[in-house]
Amino acid sequence: MSVSSYLQWVNWKKQQESHKKKIEEIQRSHSSLDNLPPKRYNHCYNSKSLTDRFLNEKISKENSAMLSRLSSIINSPPNVQISQGNNELGLWSQTCKAEKRRKLSFDNIALAKRIINTKSQINFSKFEEEYKQSVKYSDIRRKRKNKLSTDSQNLVILVKNELKAMQ
Repeated sequence: MSVSSYLQWVNWKKQQESHKKKIEEIQRSHSSLDNLPPKRYNHCYNSKSLTDRFLNEKISKENSAMLSRLSSIINSPPNVQISQGNNELGLWSQTCKAEKRRKLSFDNIALAKRIINTKSQINFSKFEEEYKQSVKYSDIRRKRKNKLSTDSQNLVILVKNELKAMQ
């Protein structure tokens, strides 16, 4: 090792020691070092959650307004207008109501037909076929196992008889 390389190594060693002392000093003084992550204000950074929250609030307001309107309609007494003579407004409202009732009844009939005509999503006949096949295969496996076990028992008996005959 040459003198210059030794001097470089000594210089490097001194720098390492001074660096270690500085790090130890920093670690000893906990008050000067803040290891906590920075504060994060989610309502400022996450615009998606912000828009979702506003959207949910808007939807809930609309729902509550709709519920209040429906409850007021349900709780109010029926408003029946009896047409007298030339009361065209009464006749017109009655014809509108009759037309709405007629459309509603047609819609109800169409919905009932649609419900009746829908087929089940579960194919029970296919389940029955699969069950029959599984029973058939399990019987085949059971019979084969029984046959193999009886064959092995017969083989053991034959070997025993041959051993007795040899003695």
